[in-house]
Amino acid sequence: MKSRNIFITCFAALAISVPQLQAQTVVGSDDFDGGEIFLTRTFEPDLSGNAIPGTFSMSNFDVFGIVDRNVNFRYADDTLIDPAFTGVFPSTKTDLFFASMDTVNDENPGDPDNGIPNGLATLTYTFDISGQTDLMFSADFAALGDFESADLFEITASIDGGASEVLITLLAAEDIDDYVYTFEDGITTTMENDPMSINGTI
Repeated sequence: MKSRNIFITCFAALAISVPQLQAQTVVGSDDFDGGEIFLTRTFEPDLSGNAIPGTFSMSNFDVFGIVDRNVNFRYADDTLIDPAFTGVFPSTKTDLFFASMDTVNDENPGDPDNGIPNGLATLTYTFDISGQTDLMFSADFAALGDFESADLFEITASIDGGASEVLITLLAAEDIDDYVYTFEDGITTTMENDPMSINGTI
C-alpha cells in the first residue's frame, strides 16, 4: 500500500431488529472508547504493546489498531492550523477509533507460500447472539488515499463456526480520477485518485 492509504472504522454495531417496536436491540458493538459489547476482540497482529499502541514499531505511519487522530498527520485534519495538514478527521474528532494503514511492511510480511498474503491483518470479534434473529450490521467508515486494486478490506461474519459470509467489501474505485476531498477549513483538493468505495459507494 502507498503511504496515503488509510482505512478506518469509527464505530461498529451488530443489532437485532424488533419490528413490533420499530426499534433495534444492540447485541454487540464497539466504539473503541470503553463502551463495547462483545465476548472477545482479537487483533492479529496485536500492536497494543508497542511504544505507540496500534502502530508497528518501525513507523507510526504503519497502523493497525485503536488510535486517535494524533497518531500521525495522515489522520488529523488540521487545516484550520495549516492548509497542508489534510488528514481524515477534523479537530472535533477527539475520541478513539480503529485504524488500518500500510499493513504491508517489513514487520508484517505474511507467508504467501502458505496462503497468508503480505500485509494480512485481522480484527476478530465474538458476540453472543443466542436466540436472536434478523441480525443487521452497521459501521461508520472514513478513508483517504490513492488506493490500488490489491487494497482490500472486508467485513465477514460466521455463526457457530459456519461458513464465512462477506457483509461489506471496500475496494479501490480505480475508474475515478480527481476525486474531490473537502477539509475542515473548507478547502478542497483532488490530490488523490482512485478513492475507496464500499459496495460501490465512494
